[in-house]
Amino acid sequence: MVFFELDEMATRVARNLRLIGATPGTRVAIYLENSWQMVAILFGCWRAGVVACPLNTRLPRPGVMEQVRHIAAPFSRRASFTAD
Repeated sequence: MVFFELDEMATRVARNLRLIGATPGTRVAIYLENSWQMVAILFGCWRAGVVACPLNTRLPRPGVMEQVRHIAAPFSRRASFTAD
């Protein structure tokens, strides 16, 4: 991956976040293991002005759900919002 590809993916993430109604300051829960895709998603969140809230993928489901409730994120995506 080169920077151009990372930048392009981050731009798609930001655009798609706006399309689903995320506005600056909105918290977005992200359930994804550490990867280059996570970096692109974080950049896209920052570009859109939203607050990225990575969830702990090693927790059991009840723990993850508690994290989601605690951050009160109206949007929760796994990585599907990176596609066009």
